[in-house]
Amino acid sequence: PVTISVDALKEIDKEFNPENCVVVDGDFILDWRVIPHQVDDWDFGPDKTLSFMADLRGKTTRYFIFYADGEATHDFPIRTNAVLDNPAYVAWESDAGAFRAYTGQFDFFGKEYHRLLAPEDRLVFPLEGVNYHAQQDWGMDALHVGETSGLGGLTLYTDGQTLPVQSPAGNGTVGFEYKVLGSGPVRAAVEMVATNVIPESPEKAVLIRGFIYAGREESEIQVRLPEGLNDPELGIGLQHVGESFHGAGYMGTWGKQGDDIGEIGMAVIIDQATHGNKPLELGHEQKLKTGVHARYADPGAPGYHLRYWIVGAWQRGMQYPVAPTAEDWQHTVENKVEDLTVDVKVDLGK
Repeated sequence: PVTISVDALKEIDKEFNPENCVVVDGDFILDWRVIPHQVDDWDFGPDKTLSFMADLRGKTTRYFIFYADGEATHDFPIRTNAVLDNPAYVAWESDAGAFRAYTGQFDFFGKEYHRLLAPEDRLVFPLEGVNYHAQQDWGMDALHVGETSGLGGLTLYTDGQTLPVQSPAGNGTVGFEYKVLGSGPVRAAVEMVATNVIPESPEKAVLIRGFIYAGREESEIQVRLPEGLNDPELGIGLQHVGESFHGAGYMGTWGKQGDDIGEIGMAVIIDQATHGNKPLELGHEQKLKTGVHARYADPGAPGYHLRYWIVGAWQRGMQYPVAPTAEDWQHTVENKVEDLTVDVKVDLGK
């Protein structure tokens, strides 16, 4: 995913109109290739952003052209989705991955990747009236979260206190409000507002936003903390399902999640600049403690304080490998760490 500030584009071209522009792959030979793009204001901060997908593997430089005066309407396929069909949770998905959050716990749905469907037809939400705990033709709910953090639930550490940003299985005092920010051809986003996290200041909210991009199975999670916290740290939880592992910038697990679901893999990936600790082993889950993002250490600054990614894999929905192991999953996760944490520099000019 590539996300660029609309204000930065307007600094290059004052006539740039984000509502009426075209993004073109600059590496064309015979004719240009229009790339689906999206303009929204879902990131933390005041700016609108323009986002699109780009394959940067093996490339040190890619060129893209932004035409200020393009077609007024675009008929890009909608490859992401977000729903609030139940007041107890919020759900978001792409054509490749699907997630749900409730009471601060994160869940994922396994999809049948091999289905011969167009990407826009692989979206499954909403699921009203569907028994998603049993395998359907599209997949199923692939994680029994129980009273754990699931796939990426949070804990706040400040002033010597350990403060869960969750009420597992509804047991706890932390309250949540959910909101769908939107969905489109490039990405979808949801917001979770957690209150009553800090006992002495129950009105101070922890803001969590979940993003997912077209064609991507992982979800990007951004966290914004309230002002006035003393040297805060965040702990990201990951439920054990079998064999667990960790490395620079990630922790993961692979194992059987009951006879009904079969084998699954899960992982949490963090910006490597913020990751310097070994996960804590808590029996039912591992938890990685990390400081807030250095770029946004000032709570008054725009943007997130921590960014991480969550990803899940359901063995029955995978095309290959046919019989994956924990070692195979760890190799997949390591490749994704390299992919997601690469330092992409965007240079704008005429």
